[in-house]
Amino acid sequence: MEIKDWLPDNELGQIIWEKKYRQNHETLDEWFERVSGGDNDIKQLIIDKKFLFGGRTLTNRGTNSNSSYFNCYSSGYAPDDYKGLLELNTNIGLTFKAEGGQGLSLSKLRPKGSLIQGKYKSDGIIPFMEIFNQTTKSTSQGDSRRGALLMSLDIWHKEAEAFITIKTDKTKINNANLSVEIDDEFMQCVNKSIETKEDIVVSRRFYYADTYIDYDVCPIKLYRLLCASARNSAEPGIIFTNRFRNYNLMEYVDEYQIVTGNPCGEQALPKNGACCLSSTNIANYVKYEYTENADLDWDELKKDIYIIVRAMDNILEENAHRHALKEQQELSMKFRNIGIGFMGIADMYAKMMMKYGDIDSLELLDDISKFVFRNAVYASVELAEERGNFDGYSPKIWDSNIIKDNFTDEEIIWLKNNDKLRNCSLISCAPTGSIATMLNVSTGIEPFFALSYTRKTESLNGKDMYHKVFVGEAKHYMDKFKTDTLPDYFVCSKDIKYLDRIKTQATLQAHTDTAISSTINLPKETTVEDVVDI
Repeated sequence: MEIKDWLPDNELGQIIWEKKYRQNHETLDEWFERVSGGDNDIKQLIIDKKFLFGGRTLTNRGTNSNSSYFNCYSSGYAPDDYKGLLELNTNIGLTFKAEGGQGLSLSKLRPKGSLIQGKYKSDGIIPFMEIFNQTTKSTSQGDSRRGALLMSLDIWHKEAEAFITIKTDKTKINNANLSVEIDDEFMQCVNKSIETKEDIVVSRRFYYADTYIDYDVCPIKLYRLLCASARNSAEPGIIFTNRFRNYNLMEYVDEYQIVTGNPCGEQALPKNGACCLSSTNIANYVKYEYTENADLDWDELKKDIYIIVRAMDNILEENAHRHALKEQQELSMKFRNIGIGFMGIADMYAKMMMKYGDIDSLELLDDISKFVFRNAVYASVELAEERGNFDGYSPKIWDSNIIKDNFTDEEIIWLKNNDKLRNCSLISCAPTGSIATMLNVSTGIEPFFALSYTRKTESLNGKDMYHKVFVGEAKHYMDKFKTDTLPDYFVCSKDIKYLDRIKTQATLQAHTDTAISSTINLPKETTVEDVVDI
């Protein structure tokens, strides 16, 4: 098969394959063989465009490089110690060189002006943000790739305001994503202030080393500042920590403590945690498209989930020696994180003649995401019966809220009695920017951005290039029905109310045991108050 046959009428997709994922002038058939690891079932899913591994796996699997198959790593908390911070910077750089992205939390760093050894004053978080940012900028991951970094900070930290506003200076922190860590207590204060129109002030105490500092926080003022920054520059993002750190299979396993996420936020990870990713193109499971009988091929999807879980567990073994750090290898083997996600959701809705965000679309997504999670659990159980439990397994897994929300009491009794699981995480909704664009389907859980647009690519050829892109499903519909007019269920991000966008994400999150990376696209006339409401 030639690339023009696999990705017909898709020049940008062909270029992405050539520049990002093809190695050593291999043919497309050789590429299928390499990235599937010789697994004929996985190879067929890739050929059928029903499934792709994450980008680093597509690039590095089966090559002679030492680069990781994984995109996702986390360093946990940056230590409140100068030597430890320098070691962290080294480890970030080494992870970048192995082609992994990094996430870290700055929440344990002492604020600016606080004492060090009783005689020096700390410069706070900003200088170390600049160091980590520069390391990200300066580290090449081979050819056109640079490092990818997420830095997060507890909203209660004394320097939260500086963190939130730092990117208003266009020269600052241009090579990292920023997110604030927000807990339920903070949001409760915000909601109360909105209801009462009072500026509630909360006294906080920050402990570090052998002492502490006291200061006051006004949540509503900080929150409005955050919303204004998000309105004007789309950063920082938000990690809601109570959900992010606890709604997972390891909720009651004390040894597994989630801190922050990977650069795009879809992987909730402990210190030195790592995860391999993949995504199903759910649109290609639709049968009887554009008819009243349109439906998913549920039997085929179930069969493929079992294939995918096994294949991703194989990836863990193959990648064991490719991690940059010994600690990353140990955590990967101990917990065996995998993350199956989605792409093509908007395409699926079109084929099913549904509008993104409508009640029937939410009901369908609820069914799909619950079905995928449940079968991923059963597939991991079956694999554990063959290969053994992951080393960090605990029967407390079956007491987690996500299990209670997705399995019946009788099923949970069976799972407890069976006492087996191969992987500590299973579902993770990545943005799928490159792989979905390569297949010309909608990315992650997003709606179509536009039905046609001009896309600029900055890294594929070392220079800016512009490509006219038509949504593949829209073109497919027009060719199929010999028309230039699209029905009203072909909607774009600009057509979708933000509340419907949020409902879509909330529906999926109920059945996602890690997290979702997503963005709400809004028109320019969106106000700060709109963002507050969002």
